[in-house]
Amino acid sequence: MQKHICEICQKEFKTGNELGSHKRTHTRKLIECDICQKKFGALRLEKHKISCEEKELLSQKQCEKCGKDFKSYSSRFCSRSCANSHTVSEEQKSKTSKSLKNRETEAFLLNRRPKHCKYCGKSTYSLDNKKTKIVCVPSCVESKKSLSQKLSLSLCGKTGGYREKGGRGKGCLYKGVWLDSSWELSLAKRLDELSIRWERDTGKHRFNYIDIKGKERKYYPDFFIPCFNLYIEVKGYWTDETRHKMTAVKERHKHIKILVLESLKEIETFKILSDLSES
Repeated sequence: MQKHICEICQKEFKTGNELGSHKRTHTRKLIECDICQKKFGALRLEKHKISCEEKELLSQKQCEKCGKDFKSYSSRFCSRSCANSHTVSEEQKSKTSKSLKNRETEAFLLNRRPKHCKYCGKSTYSLDNKKTKIVCVPSCVESKKSLSQKLSLSLCGKTGGYREKGGRGKGCLYKGVWLDSSWELSLAKRLDELSIRWERDTGKHRFNYIDIKGKERKYYPDFFIPCFNLYIEVKGYWTDETRHKMTAVKERHKHIKILVLESLKEIETFKILSDLSES
């Protein structure tokens, strides 16, 4: 097989065409591209420069997050770590804040409805998710106070009394009877252990007295023991009003017997003594 060897650089080639094209590289002058630093002939360099400049322009980009210049044809960020980071550009922050402000103002205007003062009739405004404004000026506030005072005086003596589930303690139902606290439940169970019948009829057992402010009130005892004609009051928290109430009831109704239990220990160790039943 005939060998095709270059006479200048002694390189071997398979065909004569390859050897001829190689020889031309020794005879013609090659020019280096300013962009990619590759060498081409004069005619081919002009075509290469056009395509190389287009590629260079397309590859020059700026990162959307950090603002760094980089070369790429499709990527929006300079690196994968920058793409996965949570940094936001100032332009994106301003766009987000503007959109949020617009949403808040739109929601505020949509939810706002005109209201009217109940005293002077002047229109006011308030959001639906807040309390309605019913007073607009200080003079209306004074009229509101005078109206509330008149209303409280007109209802004096018509409200109050025992209300089921109206106590502060944790109430519950026991054998179909509502008890206002856990101490009352303990006393009811203790009476059942002693086989003592008890009643809790608020409509039947009530006594009038004068409270600390001089008003007529009604006292409803917690328990009534029919066999001993005894009333039991469970009182764990004392105030000046409650102390005055118990004293006033005992002074006004001297014919009734009232026993006050002030602790859970007294309830758990409760017994009907002979002197208590006879007194």
